[in-house]
Amino acid sequence: MTSDLTYINGALTLCGVAPISTLEDDVPAAVIANANYETIVLSELTLFPWRFAAQSQPLNRYELAAPKPWHFAWELPADLKILRSITVGDNVDQRIVDYRKSGDKVLCNVEEDVWAHYMTRPPESAWSAAFAEIIKKRMQVAFLQGMLHQYGSAASVDKRLEEYAMRARSLDSGQSSPKKPQRSRILGGRRASQ
Repeated sequence: MTSDLTYINGALTLCGVAPISTLEDDVPAAVIANANYETIVLSELTLFPWRFAAQSQPLNRYELAAPKPWHFAWELPADLKILRSITVGDNVDQRIVDYRKSGDKVLCNVEEDVWAHYMTRPPESAWSAAFAEIIKKRMQVAFLQGMLHQYGSAASVDKRLEEYAMRARSLDSGQSSPKKPQRSRILGGRRASQ
């Protein structure tokens, strides 16, 4: 649960409603925010691997035997919210491996150099401006529907939000080079002839 009400109160003011001081208030805005905020944040983190929330970490192997058909069990990071992949190595030559998540561990058939690539739930102060705007607008939609019963306005905000979110995700993904850039023989030949 969050104690930072910046984006919740931002959404409320966009709806023309007074800000709240705590999520424990017994007012409709606090009840709706308390029921929806973390779900909306985690949902948005699930939809796209935002750079500010993406983590890679080597895993520690459990000494206990893994259940069949797996050979090894590895301890997952405590701050993991969404597991994106398990690899051998964390460099350009990394190889994605088959695995099964089981509670706070991951089971696989790799003996060493196992890495988890995952999403955390960072504090609001670490969010990118685009992600923060998406969360604020998603909360605005929740307030328009759940508290003010303005379904047409909510649909309009939601439609504009989807367009904005696509652009924001595209910009976020362009902030770093791909981990495994694809090389084309055709492009390579063109570059060599220039």
